[in-house]
Amino acid sequence: MTVAGDWVLTINSQMGAQDSKLVLKQAGKEITGRMDSPQGAVDVAGTLEDKNIKFGFNYNGQGVELHIDFIGTTDGQSMSGRAVFGTYGEGTFKAKRP
Repeated sequence: MTVAGDWVLTINSQMGAQDSKLVLKQAGKEITGRMDSPQGAVDVAGTLEDKNIKFGFNYNGQGVELHIDFIGTTDGQSMSGRAVFGTYGEGTFKAKRP
């Protein structure tokens, strides 16, 4: 299964839902890519093992350094799971091909 390519990522947090553009590359189990959101662009990295996907990025919001992780499952056409905002709690995410 491959997750390489373009995605529309929807993050649901305490501040509501937000869509971002996610472009992933895949080499075996390793995932890299870039996410473009209203807050700016960040590099993402993670892994894909069977249906289990995990990726994340570092974010500096108003001087606060935060690591955000996405942990879920995928079938190659969609993905969903938990979004973990460091010590600031959790939300959910889903993504689909555009």
